[in-house]
Formats: sequence, structure tokens, C-alpha cells
Amino acid sequence: MLPILEDDGRFIAESMDIVAHIDHLGTPIVTGRNSSKIANWLERVTPLFSSLIIPRIACAPFEDFATTAARAYFISKKEAQTGLFSRWLGESESLREEMNLLLGSGLIL
Repeated sequence: MLPILEDDGRFIAESMDIVAHIDHLGTPIVTGRNSSKIANWLERVTPLFSSLIIPRIACAPFEDFATTAARAYFISKKEAQTGLFSRWLGESESLREEMNLLLGSGLIL
């Protein structure tokens, strides 16, 4: 499933091409200059989010993990990138506290 935009008999299937097309119809609302404040905030939030969510994804009853081997492959691959899930699960409370501080930081754009 993917987004497809039809405009005047032309079909656009690439998401960012759709965004660019829509932004060129009037005043750009999605594309434009990048905000360093948002980029800095995302740089701080992304590792926290990954540390909180990826170990939990590995425990979820997704069809992709129907076999023990499939779940083990996911865990092995992700732990090689992020570190042991047991560590992140053990640090959940402090990670949540840090995430909540960043979410409530009052980022002004």
C-alpha cells in the first residue's frame, strides 16, 4: 500500500514527490528551510525512542515473528546496532523520564 496522487492525468507515487508537488501549488507548508531547533531536538529524542520501543517490538505478537528463528534474527540484528535489550528494558524508567522532559521542553519553532 502506498500513496498515489493523481493530478490532471499525471500519477505521482513517491511520497516526497507528492509533498513537493502539493507545496508548489501554493505557499509551501511542508518543504522549505530546515529548522535547526527541530533537527537538534530530533537528534536527542531518536536514540531515546529507539531504546524504549525496539526491545518492546521484539516481544510483540507480530506475524513477522511467527517463528522463534524470525524473532531471534530480529533481536540479534537490532541488538548489534543498539546494545542488549535487557539493558534498555532495565533503564526504562530513566529513559521515560528523559523523554518526558524533552517532550515537555517547550520547543519554540
